[in-house]
Parts: sequence; structure tokens; C-alpha cells
Amino acid sequence: AWFNPNRERLDTLSPLIQISGFQVNNIDAELRDGQEFPYDQKNMKFDFVGISYRSENRIHYRYRLLPGEKEWLSPTSERSVTYRSLAPGTYTFQVLCISSEGIESTSPAHLTVTILRPYWQALWFQGGIVIVFGGIIYVLYRYRLFKAIEMERLRTRLASDLHDEIASNLSSIAMYSKIIQDVSYREHEKRELMERISELSQQSVDAIRDIIWAIDPRTETLYDLLIRLKDFLTPSCHAKNIQAHVDIPLREILPPTNLSPQRRKNLWLFLKEALNNSVKHSECTELWLMCSYQSGKCSVEIKDNGKGFDTTHKGEGKGLKTMRMRCEALEGMLEITSQPDMGTKVKIVVEI
Repeated sequence: AWFNPNRERLDTLSPLIQISGFQVNNIDAELRDGQEFPYDQKNMKFDFVGISYRSENRIHYRYRLLPGEKEWLSPTSERSVTYRSLAPGTYTFQVLCISSEGIESTSPAHLTVTILRPYWQALWFQGGIVIVFGGIIYVLYRYRLFKAIEMERLRTRLASDLHDEIASNLSSIAMYSKIIQDVSYREHEKRELMERISELSQQSVDAIRDIIWAIDPRTETLYDLLIRLKDFLTPSCHAKNIQAHVDIPLREILPPTNLSPQRRKNLWLFLKEALNNSVKHSECTELWLMCSYQSGKCSVEIKDNGKGFDTTHKGEGKGLKTMRMRCEALEGMLEITSQPDMGTKVKIVVEI
């Protein structure tokens, strides 16, 4: 055997580089570009090997993980690298080798993978959260605005009710009181004025009670309102020697929904006005209060056997006009049937 050092040549061929293995959370994965992994699979290990036909044990490696590592790391003889707790995103691992003569690979080996974002970091989820919170803020704003408007309307209604129901009565009481002081009036005239003052005072007390009840925040169902109406009717009929017949459905039949304050007020004042007309003006001996509920609609009928009136007469009283106005506010259907000496029937149908 012989050796001629003059004929010894340096290896000028570029060494080859290859990624030989890939693991995710210590589990082998495919060597394929474009793979996607869930956000919790964020620990990755890359194995690689350089191919050289001379001094293979003296090969060194340089690698980087884009986009985080812009520069190549210092040469090392290790043939694997592990990245832990990677953030969601797309990564490209690149590696090249350097032969014992210092010749680098012409092109690095690479592998591109993607770690998906968790759903709470996704744009659609964050956009949805913004929309939901924006909707909640808008609803709260609208609710406060609605309450403010409702409060202003309540104040306006209270002022109107106090003016219509109380102020006129108090003015009349003051005027009658001054008239009574006039010595020129006879005793029977003064007694009539005193009776009128007493009547107006009682009307004012009843009106104030109705106003307070109408704005009472406590809830009340249709059944509660009808029982209240029955309690109002019984003593009124007893004072006028009128026989009252009351037919109210059981609580279980009527809807459990609480009436709104304005709806409760309009329905109560309508029914109260209809009963007052029968008790005070009809000269009846019997009075019927009948209520039924079916398919979401409540029907209340008030009937008497009194003197009745001519419904074709154009000059309706204030009470009938007020009843029609309240029926319109309730969006209900009103039916008034009456003839002279044939009694009167008032029927209202409202949706509850």
C-alpha cells in the first residue's frame, strides 16, 4: 500500500441536508409542508442529517425558525432542535450543513407548519364579543331612555289627572263654600250646596285613591283587578238597593301575566265608569257583571235592567266619551246597547 500526498484533493462538493424527523408534543408527525395543529400542540422537535462522503462525523449545522429567528444560529454538531410553547402562527424551519472543509449546503432543507389560534383569539370570535357587548350597551341605553320617557309621560298623566279630577272639584268646593257664607241664601239652598260639597269631596278622595293605585309599582293580574272591581261594586249596589250578579272566572283560567300600570289604569277606570253609570243613573234594580276569557281575549259585560237611553242621540255625556277614549287606548272593541225602559249593556273586549 502506498500514499502520495501530492495527489490528495479537497472535497469541493456541497453537502446535502435533509430533515429526517418531526415530532409534535413528543409524537411523530408527517414530514409534509402546510400541516395545521391545534393551539395546544405547540412543542415541536426537528431532526436533521447532513450527507457527506468524507469526514461525516465533522459536519456542523446551522438552523433558524422563521419568522422569529431572522439570523442563522451558530454552527453546532447537534442533529436535532426542540422549540417549546410556540405561539399560534405559521412557522418555517430551515437548516443547512457545513462540511469539514467549510463548504455549506447550496440550499437549506425546510418544513412549514401552522399552529392554529384558539377560538377566543379568532377574529370572528372577538368581533362577535364586540358586537354582543355593543348590543348590550345599546339595549341598556335604550332601556334607560325608555324609562326616562315613560317617567316623563307618567308625570304628564299625573298632572293631567290631578287637573281634571281634583282641581275642578276643589274649585267648585271653594266656590260653594263662599256661596254658603252669603246670608241671603235660604237654608234649603245652603243644605243642597253642602250636599254638593260633600259629594265633590268624596269624588276627589276616590280620584286620588285611583291615581295612587294606578302608579303603584306593585304587580296586579287581570284576576286581581276583577276582584277589586267586585269589591267596589258590592257596597255601591247595596247602598242603592240593587241586586248584583257577579260572574268572574277562576284564577287558573285567567292569564297570570301582570298588567302594565297604564293598561291597568285604563281598564279599571273604564269598568268603574260603566258600573257608576248603571248604579247612579240607570235606576235599575238588578245589575250583572260577567267576564270571560278565551284565546287571549278578555270580554267584560256590564248589564242592568234600568231605564236605558237612546243611543242614536248625538249628545253623548262626558262619561261615555271618556269610556270610548279609554277603549281606544286599550285597543279594544266596545259595544253599547241600550233602549229606553229596556236597560243598558256595555261590553268591552281587550287582548290580554
